[in-house]
Amino acid sequence: MKRPLVTRAIAPLALAAALAACGNDDSARQSTAVLRNVAGLITGGGGAAAPAAPTGEQVAQTLANTDQPVALVNLEASQLTALLIRIEQNGRYDTYGSSDRRTVTFKDGMITASRGLGGDLMSASLDGSLALVSARRAGSAVRQMRFLDGEDQIFAYEFTCTVTDNGTQPMPGSGKPTRKMTESCGGDLRSFENSYYLDGAGDIVASRQWMGPVLGYVNVAQARK
Repeated sequence: MKRPLVTRAIAPLALAAALAACGNDDSARQSTAVLRNVAGLITGGGGAAAPAAPTGEQVAQTLANTDQPVALVNLEASQLTALLIRIEQNGRYDTYGSSDRRTVTFKDGMITASRGLGGDLMSASLDGSLALVSARRAGSAVRQMRFLDGEDQIFAYEFTCTVTDNGTQPMPGSGKPTRKMTESCGGDLRSFENSYYLDGAGDIVASRQWMGPVLGYVNVAQARK
């Protein structure tokens, strides 16, 4: 269902201050693992060719230069791949940003907004799906996603979603055991399916999520959570 909302200007998010310099031998091992994870998600997610990702050295350097959470993000449609560092935390919301001011906001691992990517997801209401995935429980939920059109109007689309527990499965690329949950959604705009990989603590450590008709699917893997 398409609903026009009040339009307002949204200021760009500022990046965090200078990163603290520190390093350890675990950085290289983490960087290798996260690159494998994302490559596996891209290969298995929709047939899109994997773009050139940051090198293992670049990932290791990023991990060594900050103690903040770091995510490797790939947009399948544009073949943009970037390392994002958490620049803001507000309760259960975490905003990750790149050096060129592209940002993605997550709520407990589910994407709720983006800025600077083009065709951005302005906001999302997804508490029902999030509750089911976090509890590793099957069920139904409703989510709303809001996008900005070419005339600077925000439109909200509603989707009915079915969450399925796929049991213990290896994380693509790394083979690390995780719990896979899928969220299959349909509505007036289109249908899509999100995949989430949860670790033993119940945290989403890798995912493939739909961000709208322009951005399409995004693959995310946590280099450090």
